[in-house]
Amino acid sequence: MTFREPTYKLVGMSAPAYSSPTTDRDATREVLLDEAFDQMYLNGYHASGLKDILASSGLTKGALYHHFGSKLELGYAVVEERVLPLVRERYLKPFSQVTDPLVAVERMGLRMHQELLRKGILARGCPLNNLVQEMSGVDEGFRQRLESILHEWQDTIA
Repeated sequence: MTFREPTYKLVGMSAPAYSSPTTDRDATREVLLDEAFDQMYLNGYHASGLKDILASSGLTKGALYHHFGSKLELGYAVVEERVLPLVRERYLKPFSQVTDPLVAVERMGLRMHQELLRKGILARGCPLNNLVQEMSGVDEGFRQRLESILHEWQDTIA
């Protein structure tokens, strides 16, 4: 798995695509995940319509349902394949690169500060925290996936 720096669009922060698609089918799935992440980050899960995701991706409803059986499945995949890798790369990886955890916290804080200064990022908040607040009390599948990320973060820092 190769990390590529995310791009930052005017509408929001794109999650990085963490795998190199090998087929058109894989590429289609990656585009759907990227667009769904952007929409959910910009508007929240509930306000992100499949029509908007399809319109911004240029893909068809058939392409969406080929890869994801429902909006809920797409949402779970966004958490697992976009939010989790983003958290690991940006906020957990610094702890594995140093022996002094305070240095890692300082680096993470500086990086977060730099991200907050980018246009639009401060207004939208943290993608993980946004989904935790919106979805944890609404859907058990989301709650479990999001809680797992938070536990991984906690275990890394502890």
